[in-house]
Amino acid sequence: MMKVVVYKAKDSWHYIQFTTKEYKSGTIQEICRHINKDDLVFLLQVSDFIREFDNEYSQKELPSIVDIESFVKQFWQKSKPLETQKSWNLFKFLKENKYLSKEFKIQESIEAYLVFIVDFIEDAINKRNSEEVSRFEDIEIPINALIYKRQRKGIKIDDIIYPDLIKKTEEELYEIKNKLQLRFSIYTPDDISTQIKILEDEEIEIKGSPLKLFKSRQSSSEICRLIYQMIRAENDLRALLYLTSHKGGKTRTFPNYHGFGSISSRITLREPALQNLRKKNANNS
Repeated sequence: MMKVVVYKAKDSWHYIQFTTKEYKSGTIQEICRHINKDDLVFLLQVSDFIREFDNEYSQKELPSIVDIESFVKQFWQKSKPLETQKSWNLFKFLKENKYLSKEFKIQESIEAYLVFIVDFIEDAINKRNSEEVSRFEDIEIPINALIYKRQRKGIKIDDIIYPDLIKKTEEELYEIKNKLQLRFSIYTPDDISTQIKILEDEEIEIKGSPLKLFKSRQSSSEICRLIYQMIRAENDLRALLYLTSHKGGKTRTFPNYHGFGSISSRITLREPALQNLRKKNANNS
């Protein structure tokens, strides 16, 4: 089994092999000529790769895929590898952890960037104990094969019901925000600084996600209950609106699967985050 990193930039795919550091770039077809189904492919843009691979090779098996974001969460045991970043960014992560110099720019050499990624992955594996590495090889990689096979097939949906679900969710949000404004004089409940102030006023230790914190106090605090309901409704609305964008067509959706999506190693879906849909909307979808 050969290990490679595959990365998309400047409308081309780029490839580097771990052992030889052989570098290639080109179309998905040109890159896949160098990849066998038993190879281990480390990726940042997993969904782009699966989509383009399926367009070209609909009857071929995917190679073994490792999402680099999930890999970092597993081997570093951090849900947010960078304390200062809101969303996952490997480039910033490598700089903060001194795998890249502050002056390095990807556009100067994509090949050099891929070499740094290879060095980081090998270093991360070598610094972990054998049990963790065995779990990665014997459990995580086979699970990845299953979930990416599922991602490739997509999930059947019924788009006819979405306009009504969206309308009801928007009405629910309006009602919740109206209560927050009239009862508690809260005019910007979506703002994270407002939510932090509410948590502080409720004497809740700010640790973890706001959603979980408000959920933990919803039975004893009306304001926490309303904020919790608002966040859940907003998550539903984002997912429903994404489904209406018809990415993948009107009858199927193709969410991004993350095999190690959280610090608890749960499998998560994104774009849309179907696992976050409340039961009343998920059952109807």
